Amino acid sequence: MLRLFRDGVGFSLVVLLAVGLLGCGQAGNDATRAKQAASHDHDGHDHDGHDHSGHDHAQTQPEDFPAGVAAVRQHYEAIRDAFQANDADKAHGPLHGVGQLIEALPALAAKAELGEQELASVKSASAAMFEAYGEIDHALHTGKQADYAAAADKLDKSMADLQAVLDGLTKKAEE
Repeated sequence: MLRLFRDGVGFSLVVLLAVGLLGCGQAGNDATRAKQAASHDHDGHDHDGHDHSGHDHAQTQPEDFPAGVAAVRQHYEAIRDAFQANDADKAHGPLHGVGQLIEALPALAAKAELGEQELASVKSASAAMFEAYGEIDHALHTGKQADYAAAADKLDKSMADLQAVLDGLTKKAEE
């Protein structure tokens, strides 16, 4: 069962990363990125006012689990708020960046020396978030309407689970 979960998580991570990289093209100089952004258009998801040179997908990775959860939360809130405002284009940048952050969480959690149950919770929440964000990103890149509402409960629960693990780690450190 664990192997199936691990293989499924690995596959999901690869798919989301591939979609993110294929969707935005390779990093290059500003002129190249601006040209790519101008030609990077989707049915129902154009990039007027949204060019990919404004966000870098090769972001700095958090150094520890608390920083990782904080970074994921920042992206989670930005994506949620953008969809609540019916601005999927505004969610696009944070959506691409969140995949790398989520992917790093299990390793950061392992370094934090969490218990087996807490580590399993981080892995489960990470997998659920990665899958949900992957579906949303896939919709954006295929010209379909992204259904954030369908993923909202899963994302909210996963973020709450990550926060609970972080709160437990903080409490343990204070004792």
